[in-house]
Amino acid sequence: MAYNESPDLVPEMPESVPDNSAVDIELRRQAVDDAKPLAASWIANSLRMLALGRRVLEAGREPGHLEKITLAAVRTHFHTDQRPAGLSESGAIKMIEWNFQSISRALSMSDSIFAYVDGETAAQNTRGYFGSEFIVPAYAYAVSSIAFTADFPGLGPKCRAAVIIHQLAHFIDARIRDIAGAKGAAYRSLDLASALFNVHCYPNFAINVSPPFLDDRFGMTRPED
Repeated sequence: MAYNESPDLVPEMPESVPDNSAVDIELRRQAVDDAKPLAASWIANSLRMLALGRRVLEAGREPGHLEKITLAAVRTHFHTDQRPAGLSESGAIKMIEWNFQSISRALSMSDSIFAYVDGETAAQNTRGYFGSEFIVPAYAYAVSSIAFTADFPGLGPKCRAAVIIHQLAHFIDARIRDIAGAKGAAYRSLDLASALFNVHCYPNFAINVSPPFLDDRFGMTRPED
């Protein structure tokens, strides 16, 4: 906005836009829509790579390049090598596939699942879990809705996509929650049974099995990415 720069005049500033205004809601909706294609790509890659890994195990043959990437990633993030006795690794992978299929279906229905809330509502709804006054970019009610707050548009593009997958994992099953964080000793010490219910395992795996196949753990620990 142009203004008279005379030293005795105060520049006219635009009025702030409340975070529950129609303009803000549209900005949030656009930020989510912009992030959906990358999230969808990571989810689709997860399903393709999981199928490759499962089939090579079922066939009992030597894994190729992509299958090796899948098996390394699924053991890193879902700890399929730490599974209950009597469960094959291909059976463990099938359980992960089911969850990613549910995540994919939920994303395809996002127009009826995604909601946009003001800061006061977000603070009230998340206070019991995160503590007083803490606002997150998004939060989910299992099999009900996923709410995006005014903090979501300020995230980087990869972080936004990771947050969407994170929230979709919460959405599909109330048992999927933050059990061991996204990295560190607790994450490394998970077994399959606990990893299936650690929400961070889903975006971490999805990123790892998508080109360029790096273990880049995008999300709220890297909000600017």
